[in-house]
Amino acid sequence: MVDRLTNTHYVLADQPLIRFTVEQAGEVRGRFALHFGERKSLPATPHLTVYPNPASGFAVIDSPLAARVLDALGRVVHATPAGQPRLDLKGLPPGAYVVRTTDGRTARLVVE
Repeated sequence: MVDRLTNTHYVLADQPLIRFTVEQAGEVRGRFALHFGERKSLPATPHLTVYPNPASGFAVIDSPLAARVLDALGRVVHATPAGQPRLDLKGLPPGAYVVRTTDGRTARLVVE
């Protein structure tokens, strides 16, 4: 993407959020242009395993890293420190969750 006003080029795969200012209110036309080229492949992320799955009460992750359990709205509903692979699921309502480690690996978890 290019900002034609400032002649700044952005690679949206590397920087998906762009901040800019406008000097007056109203419609801004022609300032930005998208350029499509060769697709940039993203680095492969190793898979994260959570078991048992579905789970009730607790689950275990195959990682020594800190992890967070996120609900469907992306809110952190449980966090565990590094070196503690056991996730305490007591009190979580049944449903689908995402477990994310600090290195960005994710896994889907179903709580019964």
